[in-house]
Amino acid sequence: MIELNMKVNVSVGDKEYNGTIRDVLLINEAVLPDEFIHQPSTYAYFAALSEFAVADVEQKKLAFSVMEANLDSQKRVDLKDQAKVTEAVIRSAIIKDQKYQLLSEELIEAQRQLGILKALVRALDQRATMLVQLGSFKRQEMYAMDMGIDTQKVREHNQ
Repeated sequence: MIELNMKVNVSVGDKEYNGTIRDVLLINEAVLPDEFIHQPSTYAYFAALSEFAVADVEQKKLAFSVMEANLDSQKRVDLKDQAKVTEAVIRSAIIKDQKYQLLSEELIEAQRQLGILKALVRALDQRATMLVQLGSFKRQEMYAMDMGIDTQKVREHNQ
């Protein structure tokens, strides 16, 4: 069984979502009109948050590249007195730098959060499709009841 109660904590800048997958995707058939009403705003929120996350990842990639270039220059100066300084030695010195490691971890976290948001947006697309299907089924049931047709027979026929 899929764990829909899995906690999802995503923050991009000053925007965040802390909840469960169930909170976002569950469809309550008892209040289907409300589900239709809230679907677009829920989708828009997570799609916008996803776009903010894309920008955050790109900004972190740029900062990472700039830091890498600066560290490359700095390490070449720092290591110039060594007998043999190879590209591998310089690269190793860059990777060992604490600031480099910290920014690398931030970039990885930003990419993880973006992936979660993209997955939620795709799931909300599927949720919208399911809402359309449920609405269609409900209309068929209402039509069948109005015509004096047994809804159980309609359900059996549709399966």
